[in-house]
Amino acid sequence: MKRILSVVIPFALALAVGACGGGYSTQEATEACTEEQERNPAIDATSFTACVACFEDCTDCTPLGTSPETFACPDDLEDAASEETGEGE
Repeated sequence: MKRILSVVIPFALALAVGACGGGYSTQEATEACTEEQERNPAIDATSFTACVACFEDCTDCTPLGTSPETFACPDDLEDAASEETGEGE
């Protein structure tokens, strides 16, 4: 029950504030993250919420191989790489 609430409450809050982006709907993002969680045991409740938020932002989120798992959109990864190499200056 706690796990369900820890996942449902952030979604409800996101919907309440009108969260939207260029990615999936909350339902589609939840389905994508459920599939990802089945393949990756490092996805806990917090990671799952981050996964959904990422897929709501973009449709091609990338798991970063951390534990617990974190996710990023390709644009975020490109921005981070540019900052590291100084190309964004």
